[in-house]
Amino acid sequence: QIRSAFTGAGCVELTACQDACSLYFILPQQMSGSAAQSFAQNLGANLTSIESAAENTCILNNLNTLGYSGIIWIGYNDINVEGSFSWFDQSPSAYTNWAGGEPNQSGDEDCVQIYPDGSWNDLNCNSNNSKSVLEVNLCPQTTITPNPASARVCQGQSVTLTANTILGSTKLS
Repeated sequence: QIRSAFTGAGCVELTACQDACSLYFILPQQMSGSAAQSFAQNLGANLTSIESAAENTCILNNLNTLGYSGIIWIGYNDINVEGSFSWFDQSPSAYTNWAGGEPNQSGDEDCVQIYPDGSWNDLNCNSNNSKSVLEVNLCPQTTITPNPASARVCQGQSVTLTANTILGSTKLS
């Protein structure tokens, strides 16, 4: 059902990179980074997060195999705090692959694109010039505080638990 929702919306699956937690799709329609993220969110996804060199290479190779070359939006951004990049899906930000001189923050460049060589460039999110890689996360991570294992609640008492779901996942290593 997930696949049919994406293909019905005009996306093409990137099958070579999928794993137990992630499905990837190319959105071949050229749009702005902001519009691409909104499009993905409307389908329950985000622009992709790339957590390793292997994942970066796999996505790039799969795009090239399917004939989708050029500059393509990914989900790295510094929309919330200028100069502090993070993934739309809140995945860890341990891996980057900036092109030489990037991120250069030339103007209002809050979104990131992947170049045909696999390196990254920051660009204005409203630039209406690129295809996008979308990622469906099938393994959200949830933390509960306080830790239920250490919380002592006696009969007749109540406790408030807060659950925080992070959409990051275990990826290709």
